Amino acid sequence: MTTYIHGFSAVCAQGCGIEQITRNLFCHPQQPKIITFSLDDEERCVNYFSAFECNRLSLTELAESIAKHINTTLKQCGWQASELANIPIFLASTSFSMSSHEIDFMNKGKDQLTKLCAEQMFSLNEVSSELKKILPNIYVINVATSCTSSTNAMIYAHRYLTLNIIEKAIVVGFESFNSVTLSGFYSLGLLTDQFLAPFSQESRGLILGEGIACIAMSSKPNNHTPLYRLVDGLSHCDASNITTTSAQNLVGLMQSLLVKSSVEQPLIQAIKVNATGCPINDNVEQQSLLASFEQVPPLLFLKPYIGHTLGASGVLEVILLLLCFNHQQLPKPVKYSNHSVPNLMNEYCLANDLPSGYYLLNYLGFGGNNASLLLELSQ
Repeated sequence: MTTYIHGFSAVCAQGCGIEQITRNLFCHPQQPKIITFSLDDEERCVNYFSAFECNRLSLTELAESIAKHINTTLKQCGWQASELANIPIFLASTSFSMSSHEIDFMNKGKDQLTKLCAEQMFSLNEVSSELKKILPNIYVINVATSCTSSTNAMIYAHRYLTLNIIEKAIVVGFESFNSVTLSGFYSLGLLTDQFLAPFSQESRGLILGEGIACIAMSSKPNNHTPLYRLVDGLSHCDASNITTTSAQNLVGLMQSLLVKSSVEQPLIQAIKVNATGCPINDNVEQQSLLASFEQVPPLLFLKPYIGHTLGASGVLEVILLLLCFNHQQLPKPVKYSNHSVPNLMNEYCLANDLPSGYYLLNYLGFGGNNASLLLELSQ
């Protein structure tokens, strides 16, 4: 049983609001910027896709921005704010309220940090509580599964809707800058100061990004065109490795989703790949695609425009795909540091039109939680 996507709103490196994102995405894509941060008392430099004017968002600023995009999404759907009491909000992230805590930590001495850390919640509950001050009487379901957080949130919302537990849902994925996440990825050797194409032999690491993405779903179609359907989604956990995953797990995930959805491989119009730029995971994903499909469908790369937005990437990349489909064009090619082209791009590049049909979206999560969504899009 399918569910339907009715409206959406977002802020990311390409702008705040759908109009600005669309303009930049198709006309003049914003590039990542070199930022510096301190690690082991030394200054480090990496590329980063910024979405917000300030370096760190306070808890209030974060909640206000989320509420803004929820309200914008409601208006786009023609839903009333008074309905929010009966529309659960699936709230997904990896860094939670870390950004706001770092603002406090920067103004405290070392002798105060131990006590301060013990008093902090460091969870989505803080964001939920702050959001409820702005949007009273809402019911929030928190989802935290690393980089697949908002992808799984969409899957959970889909299940609630198909089981007739609810009639409408709002899914929000968000990530904001914080030094803990940045330092953690850097310490693992996963970040880069070069803007190189994913799936490239020259790629040496990923580029993180930030953003907020909100999407509205329901069990009933609307009267608008184009029509966006979430056919189904699946999530698999790979316990074989604490940081990455195996091609076998991804093969099983994609094949299981297609079997569950009764969709034959030739019907897939394109695949939105994860393609973070991390050499190990990119190689695993390429292997899984070649092993899963007799003829690999065209591939769509979106992280070169927003970076790896971690827990927000599920909803945010769905929105970017819908914008591409709605405008029947691909994002304008970006200028990489060395003009590199992804290895698979030449053979499996998505043409500059997006036909109606099925689209597969893959997401790989740190710690081995992987998820896939199957959308059916029609004009």
